[in-house]
Amino acid sequence: MKRLFMILLSVFCCFITISCATDNPPSTESNNSDSSLTDTLTTNILTTETSKTFLSLTLAGNSLDGYTIVYAASPYESLSQEMNLVTDFDCQTATKLQKMLKEYTGIELPVLKDSERTETEKEIRVGKTNRLTEDVPQEFGYRISLSSGNLTICGAEYGVTWHAVDTFLAPLIGGTDMNLEEGYFLEGTFPLTTIACIGDSITYGEHNRMRSYPAFLGFLLWQDYSVINYGHAGTTMRSDLGTPYKNTKAFADCKAADADIYLLMLGTNDSYWDPQWTDTDDQRFLNSCIEILNAVDPDKKAEIFILNCPVYYGSGKYASEQVRTLQEQLPKILVDQGYNAGFFDMYAFTKESLPAKYFPDQIHPTSEEYRIIAEELYKFIIKK
Repeated sequence: MKRLFMILLSVFCCFITISCATDNPPSTESNNSDSSLTDTLTTNILTTETSKTFLSLTLAGNSLDGYTIVYAASPYESLSQEMNLVTDFDCQTATKLQKMLKEYTGIELPVLKDSERTETEKEIRVGKTNRLTEDVPQEFGYRISLSSGNLTICGAEYGVTWHAVDTFLAPLIGGTDMNLEEGYFLEGTFPLTTIACIGDSITYGEHNRMRSYPAFLGFLLWQDYSVINYGHAGTTMRSDLGTPYKNTKAFADCKAADADIYLLMLGTNDSYWDPQWTDTDDQRFLNSCIEILNAVDPDKKAEIFILNCPVYYGSGKYASEQVRTLQEQLPKILVDQGYNAGFFDMYAFTKESLPAKYFPDQIHPTSEEYRIIAEELYKFIIKK
């Protein structure tokens, strides 16, 4: 009996051993399998990274090696340093070109300001550098040329030069080598969205157009927009009192702008000249606005934004509530007239964001506050 028990115990142990071997393969075999899979994936990744085929770009028979990208110095450098502004627009375009060339050709070129480098051969010149010897096309035009082995990419506006880089490198982007011969020449246009700013001295800028909200707005939107200041100090919306805006050179210039967007901020001076408003005065104000817009946008194809008066911290008659109410009503009236019109509450924004200390004369913001206004309008425009 004892012998039979020992035989049965041996059989049971063998069964358990076989079951474990089946359910759990040897760990060394599993590790080898996982390691093999990891090695295969790593090899595929490395092969993909190292097998990227770069394209060729030669200039008058010269390889890109040895070239330097040279950009034009910003005319706003002193203002940029004083107010911590980013105004090195051609530098940004040159850096964009540098990155794109590295991506498609594998060659990373140095980037230098024109004033920091003695003129030599083998340069790619971006923007209106001090090496530019020919006029740049106007009306959003650009010119790309290869002369004496040096390549020049330059547009009439900073944003046009930015987009001209994309046009120039289109063959590389499409997967084609570029081997350019001496005398290569390409000319074209890239229309930016034009914003015309209509207004009085608050638009023009207190004593300095370069410290106005249109100037700062242009700095923020430079890649895709051209912002033009058509402000004229002391002007009124109404054509029957004060200094009517429609009698100024700024208005005459604005009529020729053919802008895509109009920002209209007139009315602060109107309430000063005629504080005793009646229904007749209301209608004259509205009619004058329509008269101005009929002249600058006769086809009613642009976007119109009415900006009401900024906050006024004085005790005089400027920027009355009556005028602000009319300004707020204008968009609906303009829409009924067939315009594509909207409203930006400049009064509410400046009252909430800009305390009285930022208005030295109680009505005109300081340079820093003009910049804050521009930043708010920037957000408004890109989200519309």
